Amino acid sequence: MYAVFETGGKQYRVTEGDVVFLERLNGETGTDVKFDKVLACSNEIDTEFGTPYLGGVSLEAKILGHGKDKKIVIFKYKAKKGYRKKQGHRQPYTKVRIERIISDKFGVASYAGDDEAIVAEAVEELEPLAETVVAADVEIEEDVVVTEDVEIEEDVEIIEDVEIMEDVEIIEDVVEIIDADDAVDVEFNAADDAGADTAEADDADDE
Repeated sequence: MYAVFETGGKQYRVTEGDVVFLERLNGETGTDVKFDKVLACSNEIDTEFGTPYLGGVSLEAKILGHGKDKKIVIFKYKAKKGYRKKQGHRQPYTKVRIERIISDKFGVASYAGDDEAIVAEAVEELEPLAETVVAADVEIEEDVVVTEDVEIEEDVEIIEDVEIMEDVEIIEDVVEIIDADDAVDVEFNAADDAGADTAEADDADDE
């Protein structure tokens, strides 16, 4: 069910549970307020219009707080007169939540309450977070599981482990290069030994 009501010279279309910002109202935060200047009401099937207001229809709301809107700048000037005037303004408002829409024709539509909704939403958000924490604890104990689990990609530590693995591969490449140099040195030394043996044989023949 929705309704269109008037307050502060403005019209608002609301349903039960909506939070709206109205022109400043008298009342403390947490108190209830009632709106009876309802111009239209509908239950999504049938709609009733007032002339200008509906009888037997009212809205009950709760004041959530008061405040001021963002500042606007008003600047006035007159050309060739040297007239300049600048001032700022912040429009005061009242934040309310529509609790009930009461209609003699369509019945009563009440807001279920935000406490249960907030708790349900918090549970939905915390359940996957708890699973992630448990998985993180297991993954910390078993490094193999950490590398295979997709959720670990979001962990910075895993990314660092991957970088370390790349460093190890680079070290292995360096080791292989060193081994290749050693092989070259061995071949070179073997050639030197062969040349030395040939020189000794030539010296023996000369004697």
